[in-house]
Amino acid sequence: MGILDKIIFAPIKATILTARTLEKSAKKEMTDEKGIYEALMHLQERLEMDEIDEETFYQQEEELMEKLNRAREMKDEDE
Repeated sequence: MGILDKIIFAPIKATILTARTLEKSAKKEMTDEKGIYEALMHLQERLEMDEIDEETFYQQEEELMEKLNRAREMKDEDE
C-alpha cells in the first residue's frame, strides 16, 4: 500500500508545496521595503519633472507610505 499511497497523494503534496512557495513569494514581495523606497524616489522624480501634479504626488505618496507601514507591521508580526 505504500507505493499506492505515494501515487495517490503526490498531486496533493505538490499542490501544498506550490501553495507554500507562492505564500513565501507573496509575503516577500509585500514586505519589500526597498521596492517601496524606490517607488517613492521615482514618484519624487516624476513630480520634479512635472510629469505629475502635486495632488497626484501626495495621493500616491500616501498610498506608498501606507504600503510601507503594512510591510513593517507584517515584518514585526513574523518576529
